[in-house]
Amino acid sequence: FPAGEIRGQLVPAQEVDIPVAGHVTNGIGQTFISDVRIFNPSFTAPTVALVEFFQAGTSANTTATNSLVVNLPARGTAVLNDIAGTTGLSVTGVGAIRITSAANVVATSRIYINTPNGSFGQFVPAFARGEALRRGAIPQVSNTVAAISGFRSNVGFFNPNQTAVTVRLEARDAAGNVIGSNVLTLQPLSQQQNSIGTYFPGVNVSNTENLTLSFDASAGIFAYASEVDNTSGDTFLIPAQPDTGVATSQ
Repeated sequence: FPAGEIRGQLVPAQEVDIPVAGHVTNGIGQTFISDVRIFNPSFTAPTVALVEFFQAGTSANTTATNSLVVNLPARGTAVLNDIAGTTGLSVTGVGAIRITSAANVVATSRIYINTPNGSFGQFVPAFARGEALRRGAIPQVSNTVAAISGFRSNVGFFNPNQTAVTVRLEARDAAGNVIGSNVLTLQPLSQQQNSIGTYFPGVNVSNTENLTLSFDASAGIFAYASEVDNTSGDTFLIPAQPDTGVATSQ
């Protein structure tokens, strides 16, 4: 090949995103960490995966905050305990993780705390880039300020795109009434997670149950709600699912 052209066919990268992960200590001294597993499903070929961490915030991430490379033998699994800690990505705080490989990989994650009585936390799925949603819905969202009952909710977003995304967000009660709406701008490769009230300023969501959040975005994003039991501290994550409804005004 003259002029140094590349020989062979370029293989497109396969991308998997985990919308929330990290290593962070809360106000009462509990440290949340994330464990990640990456599996190579090939029976014959090893592969290499690039793992990148994008710090949470409202500013654009032009590059990853930190990254690492893992080698995966055929049918092998990378065991990445406390992936954001000093033996892994060595970052502090919360963000999103992107896993990129020339071959398909399968990834899972768990975010949790260790206590004298064992650990508790929640499973966080990994999503193929093609699963990012322009229109999504998050049912079963509740928010109660009383510390002795009910749940409190955090809502999170990860923009996997290289450009900013505009998101119209709505909260509806069980009867379908809109109780709050807002328009957000998610900067490129940015992740954020806040209490539900942050996203609906001026709306009292301090004692609400059975809400459904829905969004309409200018490009595909990942969104979720993280629910915490006010009594036990148990948590569960609700990833957004496709919203197939289209308003008559659209």
